Amino acid sequence: EGRERQRLRRTFERYVAPSVVAEILSDPESAQGMLRGRVLEVTVLFSDLRGFTQLTRSRSLAGDSELHVRQLNSYLGAMVEVISAHGGTVDKFIGDAVMAVFGSPVGRGVEQEAQAAGRCALAMGERLRDLNIAWQTEGLEPLGSGIGLASGPVITGQIGSPQRMDFTVIGDTVNLASRLEGMTRSLDAQICCDAATA
Repeated sequence: EGRERQRLRRTFERYVAPSVVAEILSDPESAQGMLRGRVLEVTVLFSDLRGFTQLTRSRSLAGDSELHVRQLNSYLGAMVEVISAHGGTVDKFIGDAVMAVFGSPVGRGVEQEAQAAGRCALAMGERLRDLNIAWQTEGLEPLGSGIGLASGPVITGQIGSPQRMDFTVIGDTVNLASRLEGMTRSLDAQICCDAATA
């Protein structure tokens, strides 16, 4: 039993904050169910940098790859801090995009998670403005972002192959959050959310 608890602890510590791990491990049988898969009501946040692919291309040609990676890591580190401070779980990075989930693996209630995600999106914009001020003093180009929020059911669990597993969420709500993020460009808005989140 002790070895099983240790295995579960190591598994969940890769994905969530220690306080969440302690809550999960209070019911080991439930923790096993979380890994195998279940349906949860969550809010998904997708954030992506605007014009970053073009900036990557130009900096690569100019031989500024190290500078580029340093700026990206600085941005991602700041966004992780903001997401964690608002009770979200960073699900994954997709290049310069960040996907976060509010309500998995442990939720505080559908309404509270949507509110936390909305506040987080606003705080991410404020933090990026602060980063841009600092970068401009260093002579670096400022970055812009778009954020999509969608609330609804997802399937959550440990997904992948025996060699590489991720604790993640899948489903229409995830796809909608990604599409809403994409719409921020055509709407000229920093944040776009679905009616369920609103």
